[in-house]
Amino acid sequence: MTPHTLEDFKQAADYLGSTPIFVLNILSDNLQSQLEMLRQAHHIDLPVQYIELGNELYFSTADFQNRYPTAGDYARAMNTWNDSLTVQFPDAGIAVAGVKVNDTEDNIAVPVSGLQSGAFFLQLRDAEGALLTKQFVK
Repeated sequence: MTPHTLEDFKQAADYLGSTPIFVLNILSDNLQSQLEMLRQAHHIDLPVQYIELGNELYFSTADFQNRYPTAGDYARAMNTWNDSLTVQFPDAGIAVAGVKVNDTEDNIAVPVSGLQSGAFFLQLRDAEGALLTKQFVK
């Protein structure tokens, strides 16, 4: 199977008349590589307007928990990514993913299921928003 390229992505976006959302790989890739991919996208006229960080947390893997053991660790890392992205793409909207684990306002798990989010929201800064998804925990 041939991997899809940014050029393939551009062709699809152009055909559909859509603006892409770039969901960056914060777990098994690095910031510099992802910045290079976004620069290449911009170079081929794919608009870098919307960026999401952290969708890997939905998979609850040990790799994610090892890399970001606490919500504070995750927030600090996302601040670093956000700062670099904002310098390169100042007009892009950047959102950071989180998981809402129940109906109380103060219980957001990021990135480990069951982890309270106070540290996440207190330490996350300058992102356009946080993407919160409800997760049911037994």
